[in-house]
Amino acid sequence: MKRTKTIVIKDPKLRKIRDSLRKILILECVAREEEISARRRKIRFDKEGKIRSLTIKEEEEVLKLSLELRKYMFSMRESICSCQLCHSTDKDMSYDPKEKRWYCVDCSKELENFSQIN
Repeated sequence: MKRTKTIVIKDPKLRKIRDSLRKILILECVAREEEISARRRKIRFDKEGKIRSLTIKEEEEVLKLSLELRKYMFSMRESICSCQLCHSTDKDMSYDPKEKRWYCVDCSKELENFSQIN
């Protein structure tokens, strides 16, 4: 995609469905991030909350969990589910191909105005 692409949904019922699906995806992603973080904490810290020495196998597991966590964090950041600036989840979105990110229509216009000034 070389130009900004805006997706506008006018039907109120479809907007409600879109907003609900976005929220479901965000909640699921957050739940998975929390689960992975908890598993990683369980390996890295003892019962008193102090960092403990890890075996090579445990270090590998922590690295694997960190990479998995990063995958979820980046997938949400790059998704159409929320605006990258205002974090709105219930607005129409525009894709900026230069940034490879989705912004709500309002933020997209602000970015466009800002880039024209500079």
